[in-house]
Amino acid sequence: LHPADPAGARLHLLAAGRGVEHHLPALGGQAHLDQLVQLGFQSMHGKGLWENPDPEHQTLKNKWLQHLCLRGPEEETPGVHLQAPDGLDGGNVWTPLFGMTAEGSKLFGPIMKVLEECGYEAGKDFDAAPYDWRFAPSILQRRDGFYDRMATKVEALNSRGTGVVLLGHSMGNKTISYFLEYAKRSKGQQWLDKNVYSWLAAGAPLLGAPQALRSTVQGMAEVRPLFSLDEATLFARSVSASPWLFQPRRQPLLLLEAAGRAADPKLAMRASRRDVCPQTRNSVMLTVEVCWGSNGETDALTTNTSMVQEGAGGADGKVTFNEECNVMVFGGPPEMPTDATVRVIVKEKGIHDDEDTNPLRRLGKGLVAGAKCLGEAMHGRAGWGVPKAYTQPMSLAESLATGRRDGDGFCEICLQVGSSQGSVTFQARWLDFRGLRAEWLGSGTLSDAHRHNGEVPVRHSSRKHEIYEHLDMPQLLRMECPEVLDVVNKYYRQDELCRHDGMRDCPPIRRIVAVHGVNVKTEIMYALRVNTVRTKPKTLTTRFVLDHDTQLVHEMPGRSMSGGMVYEQEGGSEPSGDGTVPLASMEHCRSWSKQLDLRVEHLEGAVHSTMLFDERFHDIIKSALVPAPSDADSGRHLLQAAISGGSGDLGAAPRKHIWQAAKDETCSSWWDCPADVSEQLTAAAASGPGGVLRVQIRGHDYEVDLGRMVQTNLR
Repeated sequence: LHPADPAGARLHLLAAGRGVEHHLPALGGQAHLDQLVQLGFQSMHGKGLWENPDPEHQTLKNKWLQHLCLRGPEEETPGVHLQAPDGLDGGNVWTPLFGMTAEGSKLFGPIMKVLEECGYEAGKDFDAAPYDWRFAPSILQRRDGFYDRMATKVEALNSRGTGVVLLGHSMGNKTISYFLEYAKRSKGQQWLDKNVYSWLAAGAPLLGAPQALRSTVQGMAEVRPLFSLDEATLFARSVSASPWLFQPRRQPLLLLEAAGRAADPKLAMRASRRDVCPQTRNSVMLTVEVCWGSNGETDALTTNTSMVQEGAGGADGKVTFNEECNVMVFGGPPEMPTDATVRVIVKEKGIHDDEDTNPLRRLGKGLVAGAKCLGEAMHGRAGWGVPKAYTQPMSLAESLATGRRDGDGFCEICLQVGSSQGSVTFQARWLDFRGLRAEWLGSGTLSDAHRHNGEVPVRHSSRKHEIYEHLDMPQLLRMECPEVLDVVNKYYRQDELCRHDGMRDCPPIRRIVAVHGVNVKTEIMYALRVNTVRTKPKTLTTRFVLDHDTQLVHEMPGRSMSGGMVYEQEGGSEPSGDGTVPLASMEHCRSWSKQLDLRVEHLEGAVHSTMLFDERFHDIIKSALVPAPSDADSGRHLLQAAISGGSGDLGAAPRKHIWQAAKDETCSSWWDCPADVSEQLTAAAASGPGGVLRVQIRGHDYEVDLGRMVQTNLR
């Protein structure tokens, strides 16, 4: 910008943003847009996550996703190398997930346009520092030398010595925060004072965002249809940058319903084929239904299909089910109810009828079968199979107590099929809540030194006696995805530059302008329950899911809950977040207000993902690029030169100037410098940009920084 102040102050800008250029050797070099789109849409065809789930030869169905995923925290897929385009080419195109170069993805495009309209020259007055958003911060430096290259860009932009404004959006602010700590350690505080004027933080998740943890633990449905939920979860867990946006451990974020867990593997059925599946070309399915007592709910899971195998003489039919595909997990109450029962429904799947060729009778049978399927769906047992036989309910507690256990604690249970001589056998194991915690955490309790001891804010909507406990982030990761917890510990907690806990993390600069949207509905907390699910070898199964049956204990303005998520929203005692990042995370900068000059701007209703397109934000950028009228440091005030004719360019030939200094930090009044001091300052300014000059006024020594236009009393 070319501000109209007499000193001709002009600040340069460096934007830190996401950007990845795709180099896919399998596609013959750098991938073109149509190839990326074609690969991305492969995820919409067919079911399952892996073509080969073997860890040694694991391959994904979605080849584009396979190129993006990391093999390890620092390792890409063999034969693939992705890199962030350098400079403004990367800053103008944002490819966070989908690899599509659409007009709406040009995240910093509007900012560049604003700067150019104000006379800024690309590459000279502003530049961009795109980074590979998949890697933890320390890896960015080791792999790409990113922070050294960013420091070089800052020095190049600071040719006039006025300092550079660092602009970050969203996760880009985490990158800037790390860069400032890196620069302080590698180049020193003096380098920062000289080269960084301020940090313009747009939508900064300074304390992370709950959405990041949710996407890592169980994926985000918002990415559909380009990604399946399994694919989104796998990708989030593979990239070592995900924990960068996790909230600190001390933040109350997660609530877990106290629950037990029953598992049913190794199902087999032996029954008369005439009773259960008379059509040899049709297949058989089993629905296992668990009723958690008179005061509980009923859960049902269905196996995959299996063909009937003929027994001796064709009298019997035996059905076995692939154990790998049919392990069933039921999330239940904390303790096993004495009246809990289990039963099995035998179903036939298929349209073949070898006994009746009459089309009308077959139509009638089809209508009856459809009615039965509808009835199953109404009872929570949806599926395509037609019920053919039922076992009698059996006491689950009694069966588990009296059955013979194997080495893993599983008991065999046998249920009679209807009035026939057939039966269904399976193995089952029960773990109460303490047993689950002991198996998953190595401890029977969730409490630790960091446990949040306040009132639990949610309850079950129908079962008021249900218990919810606070669960912190490390505990959840240990139970759900321990490999991500290893990344947290190695690449964040052990990195002294990361300041991941939100403590003593004031950046080593003098000014910050924080800008963010407010009063948009934003998720801040989750309630989870143990997942009731049948595992499948080509899918990613999570132990926990959002508990949709929860509600707030106390209704309050500015808070709501739905789908297992607690939201902050407009109407409370303070504004809410921007739809992605909670207000408390973006306004963590207020804790630094006594250590630097802080300005916080709210954009009413601005959404996190689109705030850089907001004209109100563009106006803030313009004001942030003009040197501030005061400095927070005591004894340091802004200088100005009142020019007697000619240009205000301090790099031009010497002219007669009357130099002034602000009397105090409010800059409400000014005093004139003595004539000899004004001449010294004019000559120094004309000799070149920037520079520091020591002068004496009325017996006192002052240091004048002509690059930043401030003077410091050396008393």
